[in-house]
Amino acid sequence: MRIVYATCSGSSRLDDDAGDFALGLARMAQHAGHRVDLLVQVPAGEGERLRRSTIDGVPVVLLAADAPAARSGAVAEWLDARQADVVHLLDSQAASFASQAGGDTAPALVVNVDDQPAYGGDATRAGEALLRRAACRIAPDLETAARLRGRWPELTFDVVIPGVDLLAIAAGRRLDPAAGPPCVGWAGGPWPTLEHLLEQLGLRARPLDGRPAERQGTLHAIDLLCLRACAARRLDFEAQAAGVPVLRADDDAAGLAEALVAWAADAALRAQWRRAVRPPPRIEETAFLYESLYRRAVAGR
Repeated sequence: MRIVYATCSGSSRLDDDAGDFALGLARMAQHAGHRVDLLVQVPAGEGERLRRSTIDGVPVVLLAADAPAARSGAVAEWLDARQADVVHLLDSQAASFASQAGGDTAPALVVNVDDQPAYGGDATRAGEALLRRAACRIAPDLETAARLRGRWPELTFDVVIPGVDLLAIAAGRRLDPAAGPPCVGWAGGPWPTLEHLLEQLGLRARPLDGRPAERQGTLHAIDLLCLRACAARRLDFEAQAAGVPVLRADDDAAGLAEALVAWAADAALRAQWRRAVRPPPRIEETAFLYESLYRRAVAGR
């Protein structure tokens, strides 16, 4: 099949979460023998027209958010020239590309529904029209799918969990705990309650920030990752790939303190938590499940 993936990235290097996922998915599709192109909207000021590139062996077209090409037929012409079987919008921010995926041989449209407010509630009618037009609508988890089915009971929503590159993340995984006090990581910016608690317990602390490649070094240095309840599931999966247990908490300071005190004081409990870590969903599995949905969408055209 000829597949066009469309997404939005915060960097023309595609080294943020969205770009990393899109590139990983595209590489998996290439390995399966498909012809792949990646269409990416990048921040304003990074280009004035469609800019072709190749990143990690994947043909990429970059389009700045403020480029005139975004308002002209340039994207439509490029898409038409691809003669794609499938155009897959990997996130709701890429929905603007859908209106230009037309022509005499319109490809099957596959949409990742990652953000319900983008399509329901205060969304534009165009967003809902996109969902109705799509040959396949994909939710990232069962909870999101149930919410979407409640809003649009007449539409079908498949579930495919976005996986991570397990082999790349696990490459530097530690098999045994490091010497010295355990190290706890956290993500999402300052977390004063947690930072103060870690200091009281005499634990080492390390924030998990930056782009995916930068986070790997931190994941291999920590023994536990603390996440707020609203943190992206991808961070859970990256920690699982590195063999690091995850403790999710939010405003329950007492519960967080109780769990951390018990974990810090008991080496056997720390080992038990580590042994309980299971492998996360892999990008290879995600690509395989997506491919099965593409075949269904193409067959139904």
